[in-house]
Amino acid sequence: MVYRQPAAPEPIGRVLDNAVALFKASFVPVLLLALASALARSVPIVFHAWSEFLLADGPLMDRLIEPGRILGAVGDALPVFLVSWLVGVFLALGVIVQMDAIRRSSTVPWPAALAAAFRRLPAALSCCLVYLLVLFLVSAIAVFLGAAVVRALYLALEPGMVEVLAILIGMAASLAAAIPLTVLAVYWSLALPLIVMNDLGAFAALRRSWNLVRGHWWRTLAILTLAMFFILVVASLASLADVLVVSIAHGGLGVRVPVFALNALAGTVTTPLLVAALLAMLADLELRRGGADLGERMEPSADE
Repeated sequence: MVYRQPAAPEPIGRVLDNAVALFKASFVPVLLLALASALARSVPIVFHAWSEFLLADGPLMDRLIEPGRILGAVGDALPVFLVSWLVGVFLALGVIVQMDAIRRSSTVPWPAALAAAFRRLPAALSCCLVYLLVLFLVSAIAVFLGAAVVRALYLALEPGMVEVLAILIGMAASLAAAIPLTVLAVYWSLALPLIVMNDLGAFAALRRSWNLVRGHWWRTLAILTLAMFFILVVASLASLADVLVVSIAHGGLGVRVPVFALNALAGTVTTPLLVAALLAMLADLELRRGGADLGERMEPSADE
């Protein structure tokens, strides 16, 4: 399958075909940066505190239900996670630069791609910060309301009934938080590619992504869901391999190194696959908009 730049809006299946074709056409050129990004994002796996928590003797679920142990392990590993995440995002932006060039029948060597990614990094991090702030705010509201309801029930009902209802209320609060977060995630799904491709500021990219998706939200959700299904298949295979390694190894580097390698290998595939899906979807939505948003794209924004 050879990638071709679409000349008109196409059905969902054809958009996914274009994404797969772009992935195949660009996999070798972006392999170096995709591998480097996956390696950086996999570093926390070999970090002592978190890996010891995950790979300690005994059932993993017994450790996952102990909030104190989870918070302690996460707190110890957080600095390493943040640094590795920052480096991984930076390298992933370079992947977007290279794949966008291939989409336009051009090429960008990795040093030039990293230079372009470095220029876009502040805006990309600002965009990620907006994501995190919205996630925190919506989750905090859901937790606060759920806790208030549980507290009211605690004063009115028997303790045994409160425990059951607390679980149900927690599930309802999680669902209530997931709905607006999913809506926003779909509307803002194109922000990072727009930052890289059009050199937009964070808020300009979020606004442009929203306007492109507006009126095509369900279509965009369908494309993202199908793309994420294939990505989750790859990630699940890596996870199953991780479980197999953990089950036959005896801890230490004998576990951490192969688990690190497996996760890096999965990330090397899933990173360009996700980017290809976003770029194919972006091209389709821009064609559907036609020239309707040309004025907005040319209008300077305050955060650029």
